[in-house]
Amino acid sequence: MKSTKRTVMILIITGIFLITQLNIFADTIKGKVTNSSQTNTSQSNSDQAYINKKPQVVISGEEIKASVEKLMALGIVNGKEDGQYHPEQNITREEFTKIVVEMLGYDDIIGITAKNTKFKDVSSDSWAAPYINIAVNHGIIKGYGDSLFKPDENVTLGQAITIILRGLGYRDEYLYGEWPYNYISKAGQEGILKGINLNYNSVVNRGMVAVIVDRALDMEPVVSSVNGGIKKSDRTLLEITKNIQKLEDVFIIGKVKEDDEDAVKVRLTKDIYYDGKLLEEDEEEIFKIRDISKLDLLIGIKATFLIDDDGYILFQESNTLDLENQTDANMVQNAIIVNDYHEKPIRKIKLSGINKYLDIANDADIYVDGKKIDDKDYGQYLNDEVFGTYTIDGNKITYANLNTWEHDSLLVKEVKAEKKMLECVYTMKDGTKYISFDNLKDSPNIYLIEGQIKRPISFTEILKGDVINITTEDEDTEEASLYVWRDKVTGRFEKILGGINGQNISFTIKGNETKFDIDDNFSYSYDGGKKIVTAKDVSGRILNILTDFYNAQVSVFRNWRNEVVYLESSINLKIDQYGVLMWYDEANERIKIYTQTGSKTTYYFEDADEYSRVKEHIPIGSIIKYSISKSGKLKKFSDNIEDDYIEVNRISKIRAGDNFGTDYAIINGKKYEVDSDTVFFDYTQHNHNKITKISWNKFKEAEVIDDIDVIMDEEGGVLKALYIWNNLEGLQDKTSLGYVIDSYQLGSKRYIELYNHGSEDKLKFELDDESEEICLGGQLVLYQITTSNKLKVSQDEDLQFVAGQIKEIIKNRIQVDDDYYYVHNDTEVYEDDKKVSIDDIDEDALIAMYVEDGDEVKMMTIIDSEYADAFDEGTLKSIDTVGEEGLDIEIHGDIREFTVDSQVQYIFKDGYLPLNTSRKTLTEILESKIGNSEPTVKFLYDEYTDTIYSMIIDMNIN
Repeated sequence: MKSTKRTVMILIITGIFLITQLNIFADTIKGKVTNSSQTNTSQSNSDQAYINKKPQVVISGEEIKASVEKLMALGIVNGKEDGQYHPEQNITREEFTKIVVEMLGYDDIIGITAKNTKFKDVSSDSWAAPYINIAVNHGIIKGYGDSLFKPDENVTLGQAITIILRGLGYRDEYLYGEWPYNYISKAGQEGILKGINLNYNSVVNRGMVAVIVDRALDMEPVVSSVNGGIKKSDRTLLEITKNIQKLEDVFIIGKVKEDDEDAVKVRLTKDIYYDGKLLEEDEEEIFKIRDISKLDLLIGIKATFLIDDDGYILFQESNTLDLENQTDANMVQNAIIVNDYHEKPIRKIKLSGINKYLDIANDADIYVDGKKIDDKDYGQYLNDEVFGTYTIDGNKITYANLNTWEHDSLLVKEVKAEKKMLECVYTMKDGTKYISFDNLKDSPNIYLIEGQIKRPISFTEILKGDVINITTEDEDTEEASLYVWRDKVTGRFEKILGGINGQNISFTIKGNETKFDIDDNFSYSYDGGKKIVTAKDVSGRILNILTDFYNAQVSVFRNWRNEVVYLESSINLKIDQYGVLMWYDEANERIKIYTQTGSKTTYYFEDADEYSRVKEHIPIGSIIKYSISKSGKLKKFSDNIEDDYIEVNRISKIRAGDNFGTDYAIINGKKYEVDSDTVFFDYTQHNHNKITKISWNKFKEAEVIDDIDVIMDEEGGVLKALYIWNNLEGLQDKTSLGYVIDSYQLGSKRYIELYNHGSEDKLKFELDDESEEICLGGQLVLYQITTSNKLKVSQDEDLQFVAGQIKEIIKNRIQVDDDYYYVHNDTEVYEDDKKVSIDDIDEDALIAMYVEDGDEVKMMTIIDSEYADAFDEGTLKSIDTVGEEGLDIEIHGDIREFTVDSQVQYIFKDGYLPLNTSRKTLTEILESKIGNSEPTVKFLYDEYTDTIYSMIIDMNIN
């Protein structure tokens, strides 16, 4: 019955097109056709200007992908031999003809169409012959002169647009101007060429063709000419030729079953005529689905469906997601709530990926685990324990479909496909957990989460190393879903961040800017995962735990909150290390080495006979080169053991004036390259028990004012190791100025990372034991490097600290409060860890800087915070150090209460509030410095939570 109905429809359409396509000229004759006696000169010139634009294609890859998927679902296009569409490739005339014939619904008569063509370059056994005949018979194409079709030539824009519009019923005499400008102009008016700015004779690729054909399907064909004008059909080409109807902007309620078939329930957002009847706005309807695997039925979004003539959904077009510019109702997938509904600001929610607070609409539909919750339960559920999809209209959440977890953050160790079972690391407890799909009701839906994309996958697509969560079962369907996060990062463990004043703790990996935050349920392993340990009470033990991983190769696995739930280490091989032999243990046949990391470590030998050989040849105090085996024991030294040690009588000299460079050292008058593997030691006490390591930064660009005795080892002109034997004082001490990027802790040691003035490199120093001051990120610091290679906060009488608010900027002169300063070419200005120019500084900005000669700015930092969105000033009246720490500030006669961030910067007129590792909080330290004073303060804060992030205090601290 369906075939008969379709054949009748094709015959009717064929008649329409035969009538409207009479006297159509060839689509191209040697690149140009003149086919109209009615030429509008003005329009022709305008069209010519349009055509001759510089070629530029601005169609998005997303639009091309969507068009290709739609045309494939409709059977209009197919993939190449490998099954892929290849939008980047050009398309031939015969390939394009086939697509247009399929678009016009003539595919049903391919089998009964003659294969002999009038073109001598198209043989009767060519696959394209029947398609070309159909196109010629319906006046869509004519070919070239000399009975040629040129099937293998690439299609140009002018040809493609002409064929498409003729297929839609446009006759040459309907269009003003010469070919191809008349057709190009009409296509532009109809929106077919949006985003395609090419010359008419430019070749179009398969991606552009897909977009053009997709747009043509939504146009109404021309059915006749009336009084010199044209009359269009009241139905689209898609409806006429494919019996496909669009169901636009319906709201997806959920997946259901209808007559044991997959279906979707939707709510209409406007009145729609469908299948001859009116479907009214806000009605709920159910539509069956041809192939559910090809649809992205995300609950809570608006979508447009293509419905075939049997009432089945054939294809889905979803709305575009916009995370930052919420002007219309938009859907945000895979989001978490970053603040509790009861936290400040109360009854407002902030979602991951959207940098603003959102209200919950009064009529919002909020579902948790398939159950709609009342507004009185929002505080119970709307927190960082839920995950899901949100619909946002303006600044309001109107819909949310959220999940809680039955099983949270399991790491897949092995996929047992034959048993349909997953062996997982149970990150909440020591040991392993097995997830059997036979024990999960109805085998859960499985989704891979990749940013904003939620993609259904099969069980066999789950991989070792995936982190999975299993949802709480829906009360109505008793179904669960399994969510997969594939977020493994591998690299060398670098440093630990945090640990001051109760801050959250994170760490970094070398070469990766990401800060890896730790989840409350955190497991770690040694030996490539052989031993797994769960970190109980992470906040109290994390520093000691993470210190074990320092400088080791690790794999990091994160969960749905983007926090680390599992850390796995690889074995760290130590090869060609430099150190000093400290002593021999005759009883146990082992030796102690002062290593290049600064530790004193005792080692056994991998080969039991090696101890005697080493003891016979290498004196205590010698500089040695050694390697460690996988077992942690010393590997065998070279057969010629003298190659692996240096006696301390091999003295070289660095002469006065032979200054160090940025990447070289001059020793004995010869220049040696210095790289990241070069190691340095202070051996000036000539005592192997008192040797210390030194950083290259102690020497880099340093001036040598007196001869220095050294012991060295080099290879191929590269300095491998340098031991200072006499007169380290020959290296001139200098006070440096830097911008602090971060301070952090490794075990009991605290480090500072900074940019030094005049350098683009990040420098890292351990804080000197005698220095009590800790510098926070974003601060400026004056410092020296001690002989033990540690940073010591210092002073320089030639540099003055200034903090305040910029009042005016005129060229290179700035006014800060009531004084004027000058910015020059060597002035360095930093904001958010990045160097910026003077042009990037805003008037009224809060700044801190060091100046020399009274008014010349050397280095400046713009005081800012990504969390602060407001500025104010007032009088600091009191400091609350008990309970929720805060400040009482009088502003315009009113006293307001503010809380303070754990890393708030307190900046005085002559320096920063000094911090230390004592148990005192920032507010306690501030109170001890201010006493009974009530200074004027200027500060940056979050206007929703009243949390202060930076403050300048108008008084001296020293």
